[in-house]
Amino acid sequence: GRGGGDAHGEEFRGLIPRAASFLFAGINALLHSHHNTTISTTVQYQVRASFVEVYGSRILDLLASSPPSSSTHTTQSSSSSSSSTPKDKPLVLQQDHSGEVHLRGAVEVAVHSSEDLMKLVIQGATRRATAQTGQNDTSSRSHAMLTLWVERRERNTEEEGSKAGPCPPSYRSFLGRLNFIDLAGSEDVSRSGVQGQRFTEAIQINTGLLQLRRVLDALAAGSSFVPYRDSTLTRLLQTSLSGASSCTALLAHVSSLPVDAGETTSTLRYARLSSQIQRTVPLCQSIVEGTEETDAMFGDMHDPERRGDAGWWRRTCFIETKIYGPVFARLAGHLGSHGVLPSQKCVLLVHGSGPENSSSWWNGLTVRLMRELRRLGRDSREFVFVSIDCPGYGRSPGDKQTIRSYPGAFLQSVVDCLCPETRQVYCLIGSSQGSASSFNALLERPHLSRFLAVQNPVSHEPARFDRLTQPALLAYDNDDAGHPISVGRIVRKMVPKNMWYEYASSKQPRWLEDNLHIKLIELWTTYDSTFVKEDIAPSSSSSSSPPEESPPLLPPHIQAHGGVLSWLRAWGREYICTETKGELTRLRTKNEETGVAKDDLFQEEAPVPSEQPLSAEELAAQQQVELAQTTCDVCASQIVSAAECLRLPTCRHLVCPRCAVNRLSINPTSCPAPLCDSGDIP
Repeated sequence: GRGGGDAHGEEFRGLIPRAASFLFAGINALLHSHHNTTISTTVQYQVRASFVEVYGSRILDLLASSPPSSSTHTTQSSSSSSSSTPKDKPLVLQQDHSGEVHLRGAVEVAVHSSEDLMKLVIQGATRRATAQTGQNDTSSRSHAMLTLWVERRERNTEEEGSKAGPCPPSYRSFLGRLNFIDLAGSEDVSRSGVQGQRFTEAIQINTGLLQLRRVLDALAAGSSFVPYRDSTLTRLLQTSLSGASSCTALLAHVSSLPVDAGETTSTLRYARLSSQIQRTVPLCQSIVEGTEETDAMFGDMHDPERRGDAGWWRRTCFIETKIYGPVFARLAGHLGSHGVLPSQKCVLLVHGSGPENSSSWWNGLTVRLMRELRRLGRDSREFVFVSIDCPGYGRSPGDKQTIRSYPGAFLQSVVDCLCPETRQVYCLIGSSQGSASSFNALLERPHLSRFLAVQNPVSHEPARFDRLTQPALLAYDNDDAGHPISVGRIVRKMVPKNMWYEYASSKQPRWLEDNLHIKLIELWTTYDSTFVKEDIAPSSSSSSSPPEESPPLLPPHIQAHGGVLSWLRAWGREYICTETKGELTRLRTKNEETGVAKDDLFQEEAPVPSEQPLSAEELAAQQQVELAQTTCDVCASQIVSAAECLRLPTCRHLVCPRCAVNRLSINPTSCPAPLCDSGDIP
């Protein structure tokens, strides 16, 4: 079922989260390559982020602990005369001995995933100087720069023997920097209508862009003097523009409106000028050096969801059909090198014809089915779920009319690749136009599937459906005018063996999400006598088999495309439900965090001194002192009977019965005695 969600795919992610995901994927790939080789060096990576803005002639830290007042950074009126100069302490630029320019005192935060980074970006963006003008509700009044520092540190673990003993470990670090600069657009004050402080800000923005243009002119002309020091902006960008080991790319954001023609032309001149700058940059080690970027699992991961020894193995692939070419599919279950075995049950899901429809439509239903089957004690290796992108939809090339004009031939070609021995799937499930294709395919090829299930189907000429031999589940929405229930009731009369359900989405908006997977299992249980009696796992797996660490190999005509992240990820206008989006964020973060150090690189733990046992004399002296004690160490009250008191084993403090009840019952792991630093009670 559909459920709550949206249709924003991966290409709607911005440049920063994409670059960060690629960066963390490259780090993971490098670490895996290190783990597979015998080297004497331990390697760790760390990614740190800083975020600053250039406001006027000052550089301000957007990640500083004390946020500026909202009245100084954000104003809602372009005619406001109040000062908007931020009150933060400006940062200082420094040039090192190699000629590179750095910010002194900028806050650097360690980030472990693209999700962490985006939280920092959002935090900093809310503090960036913005204001309302005659052209924009939220106009940037500053330039901003996000910097990612990537450190690779190697520790030499070889101990060089000497008379004085082994040498301490030595370290070697490599540091890289990635800058993202968001330049505030040039502002035509005659159109923006700004006054007062907003007018001053516009002049400062345009002046900074003019100085940047002069720097680009000098670089393009090969001049011996480049005026970096003429503005704070160009001084900050000096290393990015002139560094001997830097590469710079400029992305121009232009408008297609005729009223913006002047600004568009000026921006394009900027872009053309930057492309004329010639520089010889020495080759640097790539973050993915030694890895295969075309690997289907680059930046992805195997499905961590498993029960016992068997995993769900959600992944994506392309099914190479003989007639209709490659068909993109989302797989879930144990599909091995011989395809779906006769002892397995394959469920094939076909989407509708809407612009958001694709195989991702079925992600929610697939997960709910697998969870319910697991709850019932079924072996996850018994089922294979395959949802396909029909030709022309999602990531499958081809003509969209294929599934309408040749439903039987097309679906049979897919089934032949999946189930080469039986040439039949256990259940065919369709939605909307996919339901109509499923009806027609079974009329053309009755052997294609043992069961049929449709939700909110398009039904053409339902009088033909009396020839269907498959038990069918029919689910209709009373409130769906596009799929009239009046036609559905005719379908109900014509299909010989069916289980009928109708609901009103206005009153039960989550009926499909809450019930469809359960009703499907009821359909199989009712009409398949072996469904309950059999609990057959594929012959290739047994209870004595070791746990699966990686998914089984696919058949030769099915090419792997990605892992569980690819299975969860939407592409283009594909639909993605809320549950899927949440799991995608969680697993992507988990995968990216595995490659970077959580804290300082090679943080050494201080050795814990081992306690020496007391000698016999010391033990006897301690016992005499304890026997002579007459007051409670917690409340200092007199002790009537020492036998009723409690002696704590670690710190040896004496606790009276009242304190034992009132204090230890509240916090039984710590000593309640004042100033006790012995730690937790074992």
